[in-house]
Amino acid sequence: MSHFILTSTYFDFDMFAFRAEQDQGPRHTVAGLAAALDAKIRQPDKYSVNICHRFLSLFFGFPEHWSIAKKVSNELEANDTVFCAGQDVGVPVALYVRFRKQNIHLAVSAMEPSSVRFKILMKFFRLKNTIDLFLVNDQHKRHYLINNYDIEDAHIFVVPEQTDEKFFSPAPSPEEIAPEQEDPNTDPKKRPLIASAGREQRDYKTLAAAISELDVDLKVCAVSPNASDKQRIAMPDVIPENMQFQGLSFYELRELYRAADIVFISMLENQASAGLTVLMEAMACRRPIVITENDDLSKKLVDLGLAVGVAPYDAEGQKKAILSILNDSEKAEQMANRAHEYFLENHTSGVYVRMLAEQLQTLH
Repeated sequence: MSHFILTSTYFDFDMFAFRAEQDQGPRHTVAGLAAALDAKIRQPDKYSVNICHRFLSLFFGFPEHWSIAKKVSNELEANDTVFCAGQDVGVPVALYVRFRKQNIHLAVSAMEPSSVRFKILMKFFRLKNTIDLFLVNDQHKRHYLINNYDIEDAHIFVVPEQTDEKFFSPAPSPEEIAPEQEDPNTDPKKRPLIASAGREQRDYKTLAAAISELDVDLKVCAVSPNASDKQRIAMPDVIPENMQFQGLSFYELRELYRAADIVFISMLENQASAGLTVLMEAMACRRPIVITENDDLSKKLVDLGLAVGVAPYDAEGQKKAILSILNDSEKAEQMANRAHEYFLENHTSGVYVRMLAEQLQTLH
């Protein structure tokens, strides 16, 4: 009985591990999950593609997804468990397993269950009878699976949002910083600093209007390694003088969070669960947060008093939210501390790996 983890894209896990050791970036959860399960990681290889894989990719996924699905299917033995980290590779695996009548346990991360091609193949081949566990990242997708595919709730697991608590963490106190660790290139703040990040479903146009007349600086890391083809972003027609866009490394992004008086996540109205990575990173760094209320998690955190919520496209509301935090630093610090404690209990990479490993182990 073996565990397999299939990724949708290729990752250099050695690079992730080395970078984490150097405190230059977060760990990768797939590597952590593989260690917890003693699992074999299998990744797409574009050089193993043949004409059959290219033909099948006309219907779903990419040729390398069909190639790796066939390879792993050849490796499987009875009662093995396969976790597909994306539906683009999960569907090919499910089809191979179904047609070969292999007795294995299959879990698939289905982050776009409303995809037309996914829907057609799911229903035509009745893949709900082949896939033992569907993983989603919010309740909206869970309900979509139940209502559109007639999947029982017991076969769906909502994975928690997460980030690496060992990398994204609060700034050390001055007493904890050794003289040789001080960065001479760090510019002292001249006025309050607001940080923001990401590109997917972001509304920087409204945020620009909110801060244009405030005595603050807004720095935006307008980079998103996970942005999809469906991303939307609203940019200001004229960028205010106190607003700056820049690309940052993971280390630079963490230091921006740590220096910020507020982390602001301004979103377009959407149901894509965008912005949650930045939300996790800000909570991990123990910073006061303002977020557009769109998804279940952001609304829950606002209701718990762990973040300040604003409505989409409301520049005046965003301005008031910023001032409410800047004018009451004690209350803002209390909110940030509670959010950080909640993060440590529910949303660390360690919690994510443990919960997912338990779900995969119970498939047996």
